[in-house]
Amino acid sequence: AHPRVCIDQSWQLRGGVSLIGERSLEERAEGVRRVVDASGWLYLMRESGMQSLMDHGARESWRSKIERGEFPPLTPENIASTFEALHDARAVMFERGVIACFRHISWRYKTNQPQAFGKRLIVSGISEWHGTHPSPRRADELDDLMRVFYVLDGRPEPDMRQQGMNAQIGEGLRSTRSVDNQYLSIRLYRNGNGHVTFKRLDLVDKMNRILAKHHPNALPAPRDARR
Repeated sequence: AHPRVCIDQSWQLRGGVSLIGERSLEERAEGVRRVVDASGWLYLMRESGMQSLMDHGARESWRSKIERGEFPPLTPENIASTFEALHDARAVMFERGVIACFRHISWRYKTNQPQAFGKRLIVSGISEWHGTHPSPRRADELDDLMRVFYVLDGRPEPDMRQQGMNAQIGEGLRSTRSVDNQYLSIRLYRNGNGHVTFKRLDLVDKMNRILAKHHPNALPAPRDARR
C-alpha cells in the first residue's frame, strides 16, 4: 500500500501536503516522493489557473483524489495529458456548473421558478454568522454561475482566485450589503439570504437551453403554458 498523504489545513501548513502514520525507512522515502508529487499537482492546478475552469464538484473531486493518493507520478507526460484533458472538458464542466446551481437553489420562495432560471431568484445561506461572513459553498456555486455567464458571453473565463464571489460578497457585507457586477446584482440581508437579479436575460435564456438539453423531461412547462 502507498504511504498515506493528507492536505493539512493547520495554520502552519495552510493546505500543504503531509505524510501521516508510522512507516519504515523505505516507505518513508516513497512517502516523501508522493508528498512532492501531490504538492506539485496542487501547485500546478492552482497556479495555472486551470482550477478556475472547474465547477465546485470537480474541484472537490480533484482534492479528494489527492488525499486518497489517486494521482499519477509528476512527469512531463502526465502533466501534459492531465491538463489537456481538463482543457478539453471545459464545456462539460461549465454546463455542469449551470445544472449544479439550478439544483442548489432553494424553491421555498415565489421569486424562483422551479422549471427554469428567471430574472430574479433568492439564494438562502449566502452568508453566515448572522449575515457577517460569506458562505464558501454558496460563493463556489455562484462562481460556477459567473463562469458560465462569461463563457456564454464569449469572454475568457475569469480567474476565480482574484475575482471570485467570495471576495465580492465579503466586500458587500462590509460596505453596502450588496454586490454588483456586469452579470448580476445581489442584495444581501442579515438573515443570510441574497436576492439576485440577473442583468443579461439573453444569457439566462442560454442557460435554460442548457438545462433543457441535459434534462429534457425533468423540467415542467412554464406556468403560462399550463393555464
